[in-house]
Amino acid sequence: MNRRCPKCIHPSSGQKLYNPADISQDVSVSSIQQKEDKLEISWNDNHHSTFPLSWLRDHCYSKKNLIAKTDPKLKTWKNGLKIPTLPFEEVMNTPEGLREWLDELYTVGLVKITGCSVAPGTVERLARRISHPRETMYGTIFDVVSIPDAMNIAYTSTALDPHMDLLYYEAPPGLQFLHCLVSEAKGGLSTFMDAFQCADIMRTESPDLFNVITRVPTTYHKQGKDHSLSLQKTIVEVNDNGHIVGVNYSPQFGGVISVPEEEVLDYYRAVSAFTEITRRKEMELSFHLKPGEIITFNNRRVLHGRTSFDANSGGRHLQGIYVDLDEFYSKYRTFHRRETK
Repeated sequence: MNRRCPKCIHPSSGQKLYNPADISQDVSVSSIQQKEDKLEISWNDNHHSTFPLSWLRDHCYSKKNLIAKTDPKLKTWKNGLKIPTLPFEEVMNTPEGLREWLDELYTVGLVKITGCSVAPGTVERLARRISHPRETMYGTIFDVVSIPDAMNIAYTSTALDPHMDLLYYEAPPGLQFLHCLVSEAKGGLSTFMDAFQCADIMRTESPDLFNVITRVPTTYHKQGKDHSLSLQKTIVEVNDNGHIVGVNYSPQFGGVISVPEEEVLDYYRAVSAFTEITRRKEMELSFHLKPGEIITFNNRRVLHGRTSFDANSGGRHLQGIYVDLDEFYSKYRTFHRRETK
């Protein structure tokens, strides 16, 4: 229960000073009256609440309202997308630039930032415009360059198929930023794809197999000298109203599955069907990321990859960083909340 009563809410933190389970099941309304845009209620246990009418509408328990609230209202896309592009200085120094960046990251999931310095560490300045970075086994800032004996194939010149990063973590990073410092090598196109669009297509074309990948988990793992990470999660996550809210797809880090034997064949059929959609040309955006550009994207929605490149033909150096989705959504909501006051 949300009393919104001065006796029940801590004045500075906004936290409840009671456990809702302790409220009597026999509590009832003693009086109720509307004053302008608020509803004032007195309860029979000597508590008093004031509810803005807009708050009551936003939290209405009707099925229609609950379904609408859980719809993320995203713009899915294919390779015809004109990538939202913003100048670095505008994003860093103006509320309008920040708002547009946050909005496009939320709805489209992919935004290019131009006019950046090629100084190492610039990507962290941009990340901190949202929140503190996420540190992982690869550090806070990671350098994507071709090196011998790499701990990850991203640090080679090999092509990378569409994937998401670090799905073997219980909470994979939400936002990823890749800053191009050097791009002289032949090849090395950056590729991006809307995994939510892929999942929507699969739901239409193969509803039974779509149901399998929302129910039967994949295993993702990463093993090394100093780490051992393994986790099971479904390729597609849907909420109670059927809206797609997450995708987990990274075949390069697929481990041994652990599912009932009667599910195994359907599982592999479903994975193959999803993979086939990701290989359709109309699904993939590809371009050369230029020095001084940072591509920012939602790692829980957008698949990324690259074509192979010739490491002997010139340098290719990207710097990357992560920010958790919780921090992004917090920034997005509080920014818009301030705007509406």
